[in-house]
Amino acid sequence: GRNLLHIAVLSGRNDMVESMLAHKAWPMLQLKDANDWTLLHHAALEGSAETVEAILSTDVNPNAQDAHGLSALHLAVFRQPEQTKVIDLLVNFSADINAKDKKGRSPLHVA
Repeated sequence: GRNLLHIAVLSGRNDMVESMLAHKAWPMLQLKDANDWTLLHHAALEGSAETVEAILSTDVNPNAQDAHGLSALHLAVFRQPEQTKVIDLLVNFSADINAKDKKGRSPLHVA
């Protein structure tokens, strides 16, 4: 299920996210919710670039996929053009632009 970090991201509370990460709440970063999304998935779709950068700076896997094979980059491109900074961050932190979802689509295909 969702944890406090998920709620902070979904509420747009970057200050809380950064505070929790500063206090080593890192194990929560890899937990997945009922949709098989990590915190990075939520942040990439709905969070600010600052939140995504804070999460990526903890060495999380930028290529984690949900049950449908969607990565954070797949989700970020759905929100184009609002998420251009998030997309740039994900790519700069080694998100795979060629990662395929279960339907064989890369982030470039869904952009």
